[in-house]
Amino acid sequence: MLMKWKWIIIGLACALLTSGCSLTQPPQTYMRLPKLLAEEERLMEQIQLNLPPEAAIIRPRKSNQMNTVPILDLNGDGNEEAVMFYKDKGNKDKIVGQVWSRALDGWKMADTIQGEGNELDTLKFVDLMGNGRLSILVGYSSLSSKDQKGLTIYSMGNEGQLQKQLESSYQELIIDDLDGDGKKDMTVITHERGRDKDIAWATLYQYDRTLAERGKTSLDPYVNGYYNVLSGQVSANKRAVILEAGIGAHSSKTQLLVWDAGQLKTIFPERDNPTFRAYSALSMDVDQDGIVEIPKMIAPPGYEEAAMVEIPWILQFYKWDGGTGLSFVLERYTENNRGFYINIPQDWYGRYTLERTEHSLRFLSMPDRSLLAEIRYIPVELWRDDEDGAWIELTRTANTVYIINQAAASSGMEFFHLVTETVGQEEDFLL
Repeated sequence: MLMKWKWIIIGLACALLTSGCSLTQPPQTYMRLPKLLAEEERLMEQIQLNLPPEAAIIRPRKSNQMNTVPILDLNGDGNEEAVMFYKDKGNKDKIVGQVWSRALDGWKMADTIQGEGNELDTLKFVDLMGNGRLSILVGYSSLSSKDQKGLTIYSMGNEGQLQKQLESSYQELIIDDLDGDGKKDMTVITHERGRDKDIAWATLYQYDRTLAERGKTSLDPYVNGYYNVLSGQVSANKRAVILEAGIGAHSSKTQLLVWDAGQLKTIFPERDNPTFRAYSALSMDVDQDGIVEIPKMIAPPGYEEAAMVEIPWILQFYKWDGGTGLSFVLERYTENNRGFYINIPQDWYGRYTLERTEHSLRFLSMPDRSLLAEIRYIPVELWRDDEDGAWIELTRTANTVYIINQAAASSGMEFFHLVTETVGQEEDFLL
């Protein structure tokens, strides 16, 4: 029996020596992950000890960090800092921020931030100065007024103290490089409502010894707000901030902000904006060429007298033409509730309409209304393979099988797409 156990022990030792967890690896290999976790635990212990009795750590609505308490090197000295915010329920829900610095003997509080409002809207960390130091962008909002928000930007000095770089009202905040000089710039969208008049503008800031205003332009003050804000290429040599705003009860339009000839400019006129739509839709790169296209909407033939909510709206995507106009790219029909979209074949343009039922979508030729294609969506548990071959399976998800009539199957494989195949497509059509 002793001999048996001896060989078992030798075998286990050999296995360990030849495995990824080799006993010959240096001791620090085993210490890295536990050490990191221990540091974070000590940080949270210190934070909790310093919180007021009725305080609760909060997360921002928008951030470029995943952690509730981000840990970063703010001033580029090789030593990490941690930033956290809490709401003090014992002091009228006051928001307070704390910056902690890691020292040899643990985490020490370096500075505090006295917040505004009662909601933490934005917390971002960006190298605006281009020197490896991260600025802290903090945005606050109020429950009573979502439009009136306040932005404060801080940098951390060599001694660990925060220095205020900028204070501004804002509604949206976009970090990009609109002027293409290789340095980050910041576009701040501001929208203020008043008794006498509403005002709105966009301001572009860039760091040059200080964070300074480089350009400013007015915006339409009568929009409801911006439901989609992004930046990207809008032509081969021009980037833009893309603003998509709600108008009235359900309509929308898009505006482009570009840097041109040393100025921040809007592209489309406010009164006769060519992007006006019946409902909200999202700009995106629909043809995957690296340039963002802008959607418009049309009703198919036969729906001229239908209520707006009953119309199967067709999205037409356009590229900016470099002036104040648009250049057509493609047509698309989206069924977000059913999880798919159709890139309309070019030979259908101008001669088709749609019919929808609970479980099918039919494309009909105009004016004779002959069938071009029919797509059906069937619960997985109800689907049985079609032995006659009249229907061809396009694809399926965990819950649904999508099929198409056999005559249109070859083209259907090309134009049919699940919304999950395209980034951003899930909310392409916001009815």
